[in-house]
Amino acid sequence: MTKKPDISKKEEMAFLMALEVIMEFEGFRDHIYYCPGGYKTIGYGHRVKEGESFSVPLSKQEGLKLLKNDLREVVNQIKNAITNKSVYNRLTDYQLTALYDFVYNVGIDNFKKSTLLKKLNAEEPSVVVADEFMKWVWSNGKKLNGLIMRRAGEKELFLMNTKSSRLNTKKEQ
Repeated sequence: MTKKPDISKKEEMAFLMALEVIMEFEGFRDHIYYCPGGYKTIGYGHRVKEGESFSVPLSKQEGLKLLKNDLREVVNQIKNAITNKSVYNRLTDYQLTALYDFVYNVGIDNFKKSTLLKKLNAEEPSVVVADEFMKWVWSNGKKLNGLIMRRAGEKELFLMNTKSSRLNTKKEQ
């Protein structure tokens, strides 16, 4: 029996919210297609890996299973990428949801190189960090309306209930 990873209620809530957000933005396709970034994709935005094959049409149940597995990986990647653990611990469930959706869409390598992550680790105010989402609206040199809407949604989520968040202001000197 494998041990279930220790996750907080906040992370669990963010995971469930992110599933809904991702399903809404990605939509479902029961066959392999090429996303705007040029990647082979199926289900709710699952990037097909080398050697993977699927029964087509893919069922929504199988698509959800792929999404949950992919999202679990994203959660761990984000946890490792945020090197300032006090910042990670102060993130709200809404902020985690925004980050989960963002990284699911742009990938962990892009997140690791992003100014968004740098500002997050540097404990910049939430409003400053949130502005970084809107820089990620391009795919293959084209500004996409779908990405504009997605980033606006992530930004809005990231700023929800942050008035009381300690991330909203830099640490007192």
